Amino acid sequence: MLTDQASLGTAPAAPSLPWYQVWLKAITEPKEATYQDLVTRPGVSLGKACLWVGVVGVISAIISLGFFVVFGGMSFLGPWSQETSDALSFLTGSAIFLVCLVPLAGAFAVFGLLFSSGISHLLARALGGTGSYEQLAYAIAAYTAPGSLVSSAVSFIPCVGPLIGLPFSFYLLFLNVLAIKTVHHLSWGRAVISSVLFVAFVLFILSCVVIVILALLGPAIGNVFSGIVEEI
Repeated sequence: MLTDQASLGTAPAAPSLPWYQVWLKAITEPKEATYQDLVTRPGVSLGKACLWVGVVGVISAIISLGFFVVFGGMSFLGPWSQETSDALSFLTGSAIFLVCLVPLAGAFAVFGLLFSSGISHLLARALGGTGSYEQLAYAIAAYTAPGSLVSSAVSFIPCVGPLIGLPFSFYLLFLNVLAIKTVHHLSWGRAVISSVLFVAFVLFILSCVVIVILALLGPAIGNVFSGIVEEI
């Protein structure tokens, strides 16, 4: 006789969800229960997370390129002149250059996911976290994928874009803290520290890069300003 699962006190495992349901839940249901459910269902994998952000990275680049071409082309409406022709040639060259970079957008997005998830995972572990890197990367990809699409769509809208983009960026930061807290079973304070320390680490790296670039270009910049002063 087959033993009924209910008689053993065990419930059947929740089925895996399609990608669009995972994205929708991650972006519209900011609760610990939601993220705990997402990362414990079958189908959680690092490969799936990388696929999501890679594809969305390419799509976001295409969207940005489309807005760049459309709004750039609209700015040339009017009487034709040599300046307009030169500017249009520059726009065309820039568009071709961006098209060549579109495939790289997916690779950069995947690298960003792996790097950010890795640093956050190490920081959370150092603070007593118990989650896995795979679950954290999956949870982060679940909200960053649709979040990137929304950000790309609204960023080029005049006036409205900044008003929506800034609050939405803070909302994504909150989701990052929520994902770390849920996956690693941390307190809100430690989850915030894990997230904020990563941001501080990135800003530190960027500052170092800027300092190095300025140090290398220092003599050239000095010569330019010297020439300007002499002309004045």
